[in-house]
Amino acid sequence: MKLGVRHFKRCQHAKTRLKPCTPSGYLHIRAQVCARPSPDGMNHQALFKHMVEFKNEIYLGQQIRIYCANSELFNPSGFMENTEKEYVMGLEKGLSIMEAFGQSKSSLTLTEAAEITGHSKASVRRCLLTLCKLGYATQAGRQFSLASRALRLGYAYVTSVQLTKVAQPILDLTSEHTHESASIAVLDSQDVVFVARSTHRRSLSSGVGVGARLPVYCSATGRVLLSGQPKAQVQFILNRMSRPPLTPYTQTSVSDVFGEIERIHTQGYALCDEELEIGLRSIAVPIRNAQGVLVAAMSLSVSIHRMTLEQMTLKLLPELEIAQHSFATLL
Repeated sequence: MKLGVRHFKRCQHAKTRLKPCTPSGYLHIRAQVCARPSPDGMNHQALFKHMVEFKNEIYLGQQIRIYCANSELFNPSGFMENTEKEYVMGLEKGLSIMEAFGQSKSSLTLTEAAEITGHSKASVRRCLLTLCKLGYATQAGRQFSLASRALRLGYAYVTSVQLTKVAQPILDLTSEHTHESASIAVLDSQDVVFVARSTHRRSLSSGVGVGARLPVYCSATGRVLLSGQPKAQVQFILNRMSRPPLTPYTQTSVSDVFGEIERIHTQGYALCDEELEIGLRSIAVPIRNAQGVLVAAMSLSVSIHRMTLEQMTLKLLPELEIAQHSFATLL
C-alpha cells in the first residue's frame, strides 16, 4: 500500500487514518484493529504487517509512528515485543511537545502544539500543564512557552558526555590557530547536531551554535558521519529524506552524495563548497575514539573570499588532523 500525506483507508476489519505531515517531520498513523479474522484467513497481524515495518523508520521523506488504539489485539512480530511493555508513551508525548517549541521557534497554543506533534489536544493540554507545574514551561493566556528550566536537559547532555567534556579545549585551540570557527557534530537521524563549538570573531555563520541542526546530505560534517554508516543505512536515509537545493551548488542526488562519501573514504576528509550557504566553505574530518569507532565529525568554516579549496586543504587540514589525534587519545 502506498502511503500518501492525506491517505485514508477503511475496510471491514481495520480502520486507519493517516494524519497530514506535521512540521516536526512525523507522519502519524492511528489504527483501530478488529480481532475478527478476515474472510481470506488473514488475521489482524498479517493485515497490518506492511504498516508495522514503517514503525519509527524514515519513509517518503518523513518519519512514521504507529499508534494502536487497542494494542492488546495488535501484536505482530517486531511491533509489540516484550521490550515495548517498558515503553512509556506519556514520556514520549511530553518530550515531543518540548521539541515542538524548537520547530515553531515561538510560543505555542494547544492547537498549534497538537498539529506539530500529532497528539490530541486533550493529551497535549495535560502534558503542557504538567510541564508548567514542574517549571519547564509557562502559560500566558492561550500561549505556552518553555521556561529556562528546560535548559537543564541540554546542559545535562553537555556535562555528562565524554565527547563534549574534552571537545571545548581542543576546539578553542584549533580556532585560535586557524582564526576560523571550529565545531563538533554528531549524527541524529537525518540531521547532524552541533554539540560543541568555538566561534572566531571573523565567523561568517554566526547563527550556527550548539544544538543547531544541518541536513546530512549537503554538509561536510553530515557526509563524514554518513561515511561511518553501512552503505545500506546511508541509502535508506538518503532515499527517505527531502533533499532540497539550499543553494545553486547543493548536490542533492543520491549518486552525488555517495560519490562524496567514497571520496571521504579515500582522502579522509570532506569539503563543502557553498552547498549550505552562499559564500561559505567547510572542511570536516571524522573523530574516532581509542577503539577506532567514528563518534563525531569536526569542521572548520571559512569565507570563500579568504581561502580557496586548495588553501583550505593546505592550511586547515593539518590543524584538523592534530585535533583528530587529540580526540583519539582522550576518548
